[in-house]
Amino acid sequence: ACVGIEQRQWTLGAVDLGDVLVQMATEGGGTICYGANTHVGPTLFVPITHAAEHVVNGVALDDASCLAIPRGADFSIHVQRHAHAWCSIALPSDVPAPAASTRIDCGTAAIARLRELAGTATMSLAGRQAGTAAHRAAARRLQAAASACLLVPAAPRSSLGRPRLDRAETIRRAMAAIEAATIE
Repeated sequence: ACVGIEQRQWTLGAVDLGDVLVQMATEGGGTICYGANTHVGPTLFVPITHAAEHVVNGVALDDASCLAIPRGADFSIHVQRHAHAWCSIALPSDVPAPAASTRIDCGTAAIARLRELAGTATMSLAGRQAGTAAHRAAARRLQAAASACLLVPAAPRSSLGRPRLDRAETIRRAMAAIEAATIE
């Protein structure tokens, strides 16, 4: 959902590299997105611009972090005001991933590398016939860089505030409460 338009340019492109799928997008204003990873393996969501404006699952990103989304997991992404750009990198099923969608602190150099590789792959291979040696080489480079990010241990969470609840469990409890209230 769009929460404000700053620019009229909105783009979304994808390049299938075989084992890896890359999406690159520009959005002309703030957005709210809720979805689930339906790819065969984990997906990394990486802001290209205005990284600190991207709030994923209630946690702000920065130039050193991304969102790791395991297969089947849901996520939310909110960018309040700014026109922005992002990429996603969908990986094969054999790439290890966290159990739930989570912010990963990879470091600014690793995130910059992911941005560079995704941008190069999209610009040089978009519209070309899939399955070439260039596609396979780009997939290997992206998978190696993304896998290195996923191996970075998660930063310890602060014990302040209420504990996080699983979104599916919250919905299940709400539905049970509604059903119980309508039966009475």
